[in-house]
Amino acid sequence: MVTARTRTHVVTTTLFAIALVAGLPGCGGAAGERDRPAAPPSRQEPAPKPAVAYDRGLTDSARVLAGMDPEDVQRFAPVLNRASWKAHKKEFDTNWAQIEQQRFALMRDWRDKEFKALADACDTLFYPFGGPDFLNAYLIYPSCRTYLLFGLESVGSVPAIEKMKDDKIDAGLAQLFEALSDIFKRDYFITKTMESELRTAQVDGTLPIILTFLARLDARVVSIETDGPWNPPVEATPATPPPARPAAAGAARPRSNKLPSVTVSFVGPNSDRIQKIVYIRVDMMNPEYSKRTTLLSYLKRLGPVTTFVKSASYLMHDDRFSLVRTMVLDQSSSLLQDDTGVPYKFFDKARWTLTFYGKYSAPIRDFNYGFQRDLDAVYKQPEVARELPFSFGYHWREGTSSVMLAVRKTGSQ
Repeated sequence: MVTARTRTHVVTTTLFAIALVAGLPGCGGAAGERDRPAAPPSRQEPAPKPAVAYDRGLTDSARVLAGMDPEDVQRFAPVLNRASWKAHKKEFDTNWAQIEQQRFALMRDWRDKEFKALADACDTLFYPFGGPDFLNAYLIYPSCRTYLLFGLESVGSVPAIEKMKDDKIDAGLAQLFEALSDIFKRDYFITKTMESELRTAQVDGTLPIILTFLARLDARVVSIETDGPWNPPVEATPATPPPARPAAAGAARPRSNKLPSVTVSFVGPNSDRIQKIVYIRVDMMNPEYSKRTTLLSYLKRLGPVTTFVKSASYLMHDDRFSLVRTMVLDQSSSLLQDDTGVPYKFFDKARWTLTFYGKYSAPIRDFNYGFQRDLDAVYKQPEVARELPFSFGYHWREGTSSVMLAVRKTGSQ
């Protein structure tokens, strides 16, 4: 994982605004302040309300976290009237508009030009090592029925920001953006940084991040459930418990096969189709992953999936993660990944059609073991790689990113 930078949480309005601007592309120092685009109008006009019923309270909570006006202004008045939220809203609006122009619009145009039909056909998107990064998954694959994200971060809860004391509101907004700053600036989360940023009283896991992304994408939350079909059902308590048997000395307690998870159902803008984000907290290293038999059976029942991998710490280069690597190769109908995903050498060219984009660069210094000589040789061939008009993953500086699209050939399952 990437070594976390030294950070100090920003809790005052002034410092929070500075941190927000400094953490975004093209917004460093005084020059970034001068070059910022003008802030958009203060009120966002939400998309027309969908015909399907949605949870107004959850949707409003997500919008407030994202610096957007809720429907129920009165409920959130203690937050909306604070200077810290107004600063949060202004800076979020300005910088989101900038990222939309510099990155998001380019990603959508590239997808539509290169593989729109494939993206539109997505049913289940499997995003191992994705953590709370629903944003990138949705930008490239907006039509999936289910987004299945794995990570080590805790599930978390919906912050009741309207019930917080004033100082907690200020701290919570600052902490939320601090947790988002890496993906805004570099387009990926830093694992060790999240270990501290997603364990505060106000921002306690992945759920607040996912809700913030949904709000900024103008989606509406239908429901939130903290269980999933892979978890074994809870057994009913018998009326008369059997007598307890003394455990043998040193005997290990049986380990539960139940995994912490959250399922967020939502409807996108201008849509009445319910989609789901499923986040599962699970260790994918072989010794732990192999014990999750209920989850593994569930994954096999899903059938062919669309897989998406970015900023995955080169974990699938390591044989200690061979189980998830094999699952990706066996169950993916297509796979879009940067160089941190499944190594090029594992793709049977008779079974996969491979398309290359961008420029292959050596791994950043934290992952100097991830260099692929065979993939480097492919990229050095003339006219092999197509254009990648945006930064992606760890190589977040312009012109240094690479992406590979692997599509399984017909009849090669």
